Amino acid sequence: MIYDLAIVGGGPAGLSAAITARLRGQQVILFEGGNHSEKLRQAWRIDNYPGLPEISGEELMNRFLAQAKSLGAEIVYKKVQNVFPGEPATLMIGDDVVQAKAVILATGAVIGQAIPGEDRLLGRGVSYCATCDGNFFAGKRVAVYIDTVAEWDDVEFLAAVASSVDVFCRADVAETLPSALPEKVTLHDGVKILEILGDSSVSEINTSQGTFSVDGVFLLRAVLPPTHVVDGLTVEDNHIKVDSWGATNLPGIFSAGDVTGNPLQIAKAVGDGQTAALAAVAYNSSKKAAR
Repeated sequence: MIYDLAIVGGGPAGLSAAITARLRGQQVILFEGGNHSEKLRQAWRIDNYPGLPEISGEELMNRFLAQAKSLGAEIVYKKVQNVFPGEPATLMIGDDVVQAKAVILATGAVIGQAIPGEDRLLGRGVSYCATCDGNFFAGKRVAVYIDTVAEWDDVEFLAAVASSVDVFCRADVAETLPSALPEKVTLHDGVKILEILGDSSVSEINTSQGTFSVDGVFLLRAVLPPTHVVDGLTVEDNHIKVDSWGATNLPGIFSAGDVTGNPLQIAKAVGDGQTAALAAVAYNSSKKAAR
């Protein structure tokens, strides 16, 4: 099946896009790799969203999600590793492949910069996908960075195949992890990975608590840098560059929400999602008329 629209990200922008596209009769699939905007869910009170004063972030997010589901949007709780533009576009989700006529990237704000050595050693020991690449490290030593508890299943998978798994995360993330660690897993909470080293492949990492010899590094971030998901995408200051309709420099690829830059506001993200969805609908209509 080829979907009319695939949406990457299930926060306010992505769900807004799904709602609008479904109301326009589009077959929509939305991929969410976490918990639908953990950042928004942690807001205990929101006073600047029109019509819903004093609502909590948790309730607002649940309302967005319920509406998208009620309209028939298909929601898949998996992380998209790559998007390849084309007619149709192709999305890689672990070992699965999905095709769509148009794609909206609504992945949220990218926090922080790449780790030194990350880009140079990507595909040579550095990976963003445990499911895709974990078996290449059977019996080997790996380091894993996670920034939410949502990635813990991947840690457990790697623990089943690797000889040792050193997990690095913020202290606040560590507080949300299971108290009983799998065998072969060592948790380094509050320890930062400062650099990834190696010549032709990964050999070690420098951290704020010393050097670790490893064969692979899995960077399991909730939000991947957009250029690591879509090759050839134009970005400015780590944000996707879009026009007033959310169109990127790549045909059929649109973007919405915090990943397109400031202001990082819920109402702006919702409006972006609606605009990008309408643009995607128009794009699909133009392609249909041209055939």
